[in-house]
Amino acid sequence: NRRRERCARRAQRFDALLAMARAAPHTRAVGLVPTVDVTHTEPFHVSKNVATLDYLSGGRFVFGVGGGWNAEEMANHGTIFKTRFALMRERIEAMKAIWANDVAEYQGEHVKFEPLWAWPKPVQKPHHRRTVTRLGEQSFRLTSAEPSLRWLHMNSVGMDVTITERTDQMAA
Repeated sequence: NRRRERCARRAQRFDALLAMARAAPHTRAVGLVPTVDVTHTEPFHVSKNVATLDYLSGGRFVFGVGGGWNAEEMANHGTIFKTRFALMRERIEAMKAIWANDVAEYQGEHVKFEPLWAWPKPVQKPHHRRTVTRLGEQSFRLTSAEPSLRWLHMNSVGMDVTITERTDQMAA
């Protein structure tokens, strides 16, 4: 079964943020672009890990965000597959609130937290660049409302375009 094989390969990978944290002090010009499936992890720890990596890399971090594809795995983490993109958007918004504010809070449909304090803050201001990675068009459409995002389509090697460029491509 191809799906089972793909899951087994993913399970053997290192944690992307920890691997980049190991590489950061040993490089100077390499951009660090790990992808984190934010539907599996809560925003407080991810925001802290991402800001730490941005600090350790001297601002070379680009946050790769994924919405997930494996319904069974998501269910094991308490994520409803059909609402994963709404959850992804709220978790990104919640992390941005944590990075931008000394005292942050967030009240969404899927993500809620009372005032909290979290440091470090990202070196890049107001926060680091974000890239949404996904196999399908739904992730693109979900994120197209935020022009600062870059969208990397995983089926197109090297395709890294702005939302405006992708909109033009889809219209053609």
